[in-house]
Amino acid sequence: MEAKVGKYKVIHTQSLILPEGQDGWLSFDVKGWNAKFKVQFVKDDSSKGKQVIAIASEADYGIIRLGNWENSLGSATIQPIQIASLGTGENLFFMLTHWFIGNVNRCDIQFLLEEKI
Repeated sequence: MEAKVGKYKVIHTQSLILPEGQDGWLSFDVKGWNAKFKVQFVKDDSSKGKQVIAIASEADYGIIRLGNWENSLGSATIQPIQIASLGTGENLFFMLTHWFIGNVNRCDIQFLLEEKI
């Protein structure tokens, strides 16, 4: 059985436990593309303490940079965030939950494809 979230099909879910200052890496196949992403938790003084999500790309991987995600009670994206467009015309999204406990980042991230109706 496949998993769905509203109009989205869940294609990959990953948990990461990262010591402070360490990056996480993940990869998965989506429609024949080997998707690779680096996940970074950083202190972002320019945003005056507000949580920030920045998406960037390198030659062969994407970067999900999360600034000021330091809440031990937990934080989450509240809607899917587009991260890539596939050659099929479909868009790749992600959602995540996060806890910062004792200098350790715990992150659950899922990737989704919007289903065409």
